[in-house]
Amino acid sequence: MSTRVFPEWRIGNPIHLEKEVEMLNKLVLERCRLFLHNNNEEVAHDARWLENNLRVSYVDTIRVKNTLKHEGYRTISHQQNKTAAMAKDTMTKQTILYVTQKFSYYDVSVGLVTIILRRPKPHSYLLLESLLSTGIPFHTILGLFDLLIGF
Repeated sequence: MSTRVFPEWRIGNPIHLEKEVEMLNKLVLERCRLFLHNNNEEVAHDARWLENNLRVSYVDTIRVKNTLKHEGYRTISHQQNKTAAMAKDTMTKQTILYVTQKFSYYDVSVGLVTIILRRPKPHSYLLLESLLSTGIPFHTILGLFDLLIGF
């Protein structure tokens, strides 16, 4: 069924929020490193790749139009707003994480996990979402994480 669904992403106009971009980029790189620290799933792109190839950009809107096409049946489309999306810049070859000002950490984690892992498990999105949304500093989380693994 998924081979017959065709998504069409529409990314809105850029918003210049330099400080917020820097903070979100730092958070994403920090928490993705933690996410990959003890992950036993097959990794497509590691933390170093993310540092070199991921760029964050704020935009005013993100929409996706999913179209279901099947021979002999009418075409059905559904449009919805999103708060985060991933895209590849054809000029620079960088991967761009587009987010709206009121983004959802779950939407961000879905985009990131799809480029980080080859075959993500359903719980992977939720794990990264919880790491992104927690306010605990990175070194504290890492210490707690290592403490839990030791038991």
